Amino acid sequence: MYTMLMLTERLQILVSPEQKQRLEAEARARGESVGGLVRDAIDEQYGGRRFTFSDEERTAALERTRSASTIPFIAPDALDRIAGREIEDEHPELFPGRARQ
Repeated sequence: MYTMLMLTERLQILVSPEQKQRLEAEARARGESVGGLVRDAIDEQYGGRRFTFSDEERTAALERTRSASTIPFIAPDALDRIAGREIEDEHPELFPGRARQ
């Protein structure tokens, strides 16, 4: 299992129609993406860091997520305003003539 934060490099490859069909069928059977399947194959063939979790570990992680206290949703525009105020407070020299209330 890979998290999106770790994935920063794009790789484009050409495969035959038969290879694509086999990859798509295997990905469907495993319940994962073709990209995940290819990343796992690369790690298995050429070594590298692999993140594999058992069904029990995945279920436990899901239960921890479900039982966690909820985090309030803050709309993006509200986050922008909060961040802007923090920047103004930390760096008033960037905002000459602007009085904070």
